[in-house]
This record gives sequence, C-alpha cells and structure tokens, in this order.
Amino acid sequence: MNRPQRGAVYNLSEILCDLELLKSACLCFYVQDLCYPDNRSSTEQIVDFTHLTDDQLLAIPGWSETQWRFAYETEEWTPVFRAIDDRSVERLCHIEPYVDRDMQSINHMWVTPRGGELAQQPVAYNPELHGTLEAR
Repeated sequence: MNRPQRGAVYNLSEILCDLELLKSACLCFYVQDLCYPDNRSSTEQIVDFTHLTDDQLLAIPGWSETQWRFAYETEEWTPVFRAIDDRSVERLCHIEPYVDRDMQSINHMWVTPRGGELAQQPVAYNPELHGTLEAR
C-alpha cells in the first residue's frame, strides 16, 4: 500500500483498493450540464457514496475506470480527489437539488452514483416542493 501523491492521477479502483488512505476518499467534480434556474454558476460538487461499500461502488458500470487527481488531504485526514473529466463523471451520477434550501443557496447539489442512489434524509426530494435543475 502506498500514500497518494499530490497531483498524481489514479483510477477509482486504485484509490479504493491500492492507496493507503486514512479516511474515505472525497470525490469532487464540477457539474457541466445542469444548474439551478436562479444560479447558473458551476461549483464543485461531492459524490456521496458513503452508503455503498467500495466493492458496490466499483461494481457500478463505469466507476472503476474514472480518473481522479489527488489534490490534498484536509486537516481531518480526508483525501480529496478531483475528476479529470467532469462531464464523464457527471454522466455516471444521479443529481438533484438539495431539499435543504440553505444548501441550494450556496449552489450545492445532491449527487450520488447512478445505480447506487440514496434518498435525501429526513425528507425525500420532491420536485414540486424543492424545485428542479435545468440544462446549462
């Protein structure tokens, strides 16, 4: 096992199986094709996969081959990886508006792997109540 090197590129299989990580990886990317109707800017989003085991995530078609650059480790030892190809990661994700309006106000979206979706808690997403995203 080896520690991730800043700036190095790894596929997701290497990140989850080969690297020595002190905490679960944080996978970030910029949404390219969707936005909130009242905020068209693109902000970095985080893929929430904490409800899946590493094996479950890697078994979802397309995920094991995704490419990520190691950016840094937070003060809490969380390793942060940024997607090499934002659009290809976006196509593998289920993306919806946050049910929390405060999260919407800072342009954060609820992002989970397509095929491994997780409903928002404590209230499930409802487009009539929480709005929708639109094409950029």
